[in-house]
Amino acid sequence: MDAGAGALVKRVILGQLGWAYDSEVYLPLSAGMLAAHCNASGPFRAQYEIDPWLRFARDDPKKIVDGFEVPPDVLGLSVYVWCERISLEVARLTKERWPDCLIVLGGPSVSDHHYGGKLLRERPYVDGLVHGEGEETFLELCLAEARMRGEWCPGDAADAIPGVSYLTHLDRYLAAPPRPREVNLDRFPSPFLDGTFDRLLAT
Repeated sequence: MDAGAGALVKRVILGQLGWAYDSEVYLPLSAGMLAAHCNASGPFRAQYEIDPWLRFARDDPKKIVDGFEVPPDVLGLSVYVWCERISLEVARLTKERWPDCLIVLGGPSVSDHHYGGKLLRERPYVDGLVHGEGEETFLELCLAEARMRGEWCPGDAADAIPGVSYLTHLDRYLAAPPRPREVNLDRFPSPFLDGTFDRLLAT
């Protein structure tokens, strides 16, 4: 963490709730890639700290939320068809307990913009969605939120962070232009090499 001793930083919790097959447990690669990319950013580290225990084990949603050691300022969940329901319940319980927590969903299950508006209206505890590759989008979203609460979700799509969607204060579904695919994958650090997965691999 780059911030000075005693500096107040915001806590980010990332999750990708998967399945365990017999003794095989798959690491949360999407959440790990987000964590590695954000932690490589000096401005991010000066303002945020990512909980090193990336949530990936399926459990009762209440137990998962009870296990948050520090109240989260941002909760990011990578959502797939096999974990959509449990992820939404974790999001709901988190917002119920910490109403000011910014809750953002990404992943294949929220990639369809036609579904995005419906999801956000039916589940008001979700603040926004990330479409497509999430590393840079999530980083920019967190940095914008750190500058000013709500700065990440302006009322005009032209001013929005590429790749996000949300409901405006007028309940209008706003989808920003998509973010171009990154062709230089060397820009993204590996969570296997930078220490992101070390604690999980040791358990």
